[in-house]
Amino acid sequence: MANFKRFNNYFTDISRHFEARKVGTAVRAGNSDLDLFVDTIRSIVRWLMQKFYGDMPSEAKDQYEQVFETPFLTT
Repeated sequence: MANFKRFNNYFTDISRHFEARKVGTAVRAGNSDLDLFVDTIRSIVRWLMQKFYGDMPSEAKDQYEQVFETPFLTT
């Protein structure tokens, strides 16, 4: 949840309340931060898919793998 909150703060700062003083936040976001955000989104999507489908159909897993270019791994 903490990673999701960080991602939400980043998104809000950059897109909704764009001000010159907040540009530094976006510029300083390194690849590791962006990778963490993407991993968090992947985890959220996997969780939502599992809650929606229950027993995951192979078509849904295939679609996830196509969109995220990574295997659908259950945690």
